[in-house]
Amino acid sequence: MDSSRTHPLAYLLLGIVAAFALLKCSQVPRVALLEEQQNAMLDAQDDARQQAQQQHEAALLATLERFRIADPGLKDCIKDSLDFGMSGRYVPPELQGGHLENLTELRCEYRKIESLAGIQNVTGLKTLVLTRNHIIDVSPLRSLTNLKSLWLGDNPVRDLYPLWDLHNIQTLRLPNLEKMYCSDVYKVLYHACIKEVTFSGHDSHACQGSRGEFMQAKSAGYHCRNP
Repeated sequence: MDSSRTHPLAYLLLGIVAAFALLKCSQVPRVALLEEQQNAMLDAQDDARQQAQQQHEAALLATLERFRIADPGLKDCIKDSLDFGMSGRYVPPELQGGHLENLTELRCEYRKIESLAGIQNVTGLKTLVLTRNHIIDVSPLRSLTNLKSLWLGDNPVRDLYPLWDLHNIQTLRLPNLEKMYCSDVYKVLYHACIKEVTFSGHDSHACQGSRGEFMQAKSAGYHCRNP
């Protein structure tokens, strides 16, 4: 047999390899096109998300300006408390209609807040945590009659009188109010009928417990207006 002659099977194998190589080469542009289309789609989604976020942030800033909320820490806290969804397109119910009356809870610890001006317009608040800020004046809280839980610890608060008419408060946390005395807390406790309070202040007394544990304050002339 002539060894120089190529076996027909070899030709068949060479043909298969060549066809496979040609098919693979022809698919390269198609794969590249698909990747390009996918990248373009992702870029478009990112652009839409950023645009939606910018629109919502602009609406929120307009609302905060209308409410005259100017403190940077308080503004950031309100913004962070709203859920715009993963896509950034979801409009939180608290922001629908251009208002914040439906916002029921704010947790603003360690925000370096100095002014609460404007928060009196967020009338739906039920829980407000303001621990470890730089708040002196709490008078804007006077209008938040729906509050049930208030945390004011570690602030240089000087007067709790604005809390007297907050009759729905059930829990009041006032640790480390160095400018206040227990007697100041007794006045608020019995005037507003708060059920539970935690306080430590300038006189180094730890006033903690339920309203029933503060009955001694009545002897000082402090009475619950709405028992």
